[in-house]
Amino acid sequence: MKIYLKEKVKYYLKENQITRRSLFQGGIIISKSNYEKLQISRNGDKTYPDKSSCGAHSRWLETDGKRQRIITYPKGYEADHICYDGHSFYVIEGNIKIELGEEITKWRKGDAFIIPDNVPHRVFNSFKEDARVVVTDRG
Repeated sequence: MKIYLKEKVKYYLKENQITRRSLFQGGIIISKSNYEKLQISRNGDKTYPDKSSCGAHSRWLETDGKRQRIITYPKGYEADHICYDGHSFYVIEGNIKIELGEEITKWRKGDAFIIPDNVPHRVFNSFKEDARVVVTDRG
């Protein structure tokens, strides 16, 4: 355990957890550190059935009206609905297709794009491998 002193505040660092203890009139008040306020999903964490994309799996983070999902669209995936909410996408693995009304667009690993609100879209993965995509929107 390392101890750093700065302006009467002790920070205790142990593995990946940080606890801050403020000194107050000889007593100790325990308060949450900024790190402890974060919503965190680590690489390798378990995925769960995605609440918004039936048939996909995700790691889901949501706080203060912000939502981020790391979604796995399995090969053969086809969305069961057309969405009108805006999202930003970043493809981190594999390929996906997005149906935008009458148009179909293909997106590959490393591609990023934003679909604004009120643009009808549907995701599908007609490729031979799963795709992983970071999707960010309002929660």
